[in-house]
Formats: sequence, structure tokens, C-alpha cells
Amino acid sequence: GLLLQDNLDPQSRSTLRVRVVCTGSLLLASLRCFVRVNGVAARVVDTRYLLRPDSVLRARSWREGRWAELAGEGAPSHVDLGPDEDSLAAARLPVVRPPLTELLRLPTAARPGRGGEGGGEGGGGGRGGRGRGLGGAALEPRWRRAFGGELEGVSVDGSRLVVAHSEGGVERLELSG
Repeated sequence: GLLLQDNLDPQSRSTLRVRVVCTGSLLLASLRCFVRVNGVAARVVDTRYLLRPDSVLRARSWREGRWAELAGEGAPSHVDLGPDEDSLAAARLPVVRPPLTELLRLPTAARPGRGGEGGGEGGGGGRGGRGRGLGGAALEPRWRRAFGGELEGVSVDGSRLVVAHSEGGVERLELSG
């Protein structure tokens, strides 16, 4: 739905839209920021988040161009592009920053009674180890490049999450239990 809309001028506009899909173990959020300055330029910034219990995928793209690229050569500066103008802009405007998808691994701790690291029964002290547990500098999450391109599709296949991206690749990620 529409989170924010601001009429910057009688015909200029900015909007922020969000779409959210939630299933049992994951959440997909899509944000689109659209800015149109009539007679001058337009910009579309898309960000998609795929949240899982142990990680977050973030895909970003940035499209921007002159008014003529959006409305057409010789178009007046006050053209009404309709209710789906952000989708039209995303289709017409050139990509100015290469799409990027990043992965953030979230720190996890062993659950009590399950053993392993992280201070659970029979586990380590919760520090050090392989970056698990609740203490230590190694647990600070950092965004890492997962693959180039935009997310094209996401589906769940049994215990795997299947992510297709614009560079033609398909990633299969195990869902944590």
C-alpha cells in the first residue's frame, strides 16, 4: 500500500509504497520510492527485503532519467501518467547504479537443551567459537554481497528457498528449522 505521498508542486510528486508477504518462516517486503519533478527528471529506487530466521537478503536498484525518457520527447511538463506511474517509470528509466543483492547473516544462539555452541547445555561459553552465541565482536552482523542483479522471483520448495535473480542465476537456500 501507499505509505507516503507528497505533492511537491502542482504536478510533481513523490511516493513511497510497500508490499509485504508473510509466510510461516519468512517475510518479503518490497519498497518503492518514486520521485517525479515535472519537466525535469524522475527517479525510482526499489529495495526488497527477504527476512528469514537466520538471515536477510536485501536487493536494491536505482533508476533515474530525464523527463523526456519518462514522458517522451517533446512531452509537455505536466503530463498525467496515471495511477501506475511508478511502474511505468521503472520500465522506461535507465538503471544508473547496478542492481545489488546483499546477504546479512544474523547472529544465532543455541537453544537450551539442544547442545552446540552459544551457552546452551553442553555448549561452549557463548563467546568465540565460530561466531555463534551472544557475546564477542565476531557476532556483529555485516552486509555481504550475495550476487549481482535484482531479485526476479522467490518461492519455497520444501525446506529450501529458491531465489531467481536478473543475472540468470538461481540460488537455493536451506530454511532453518
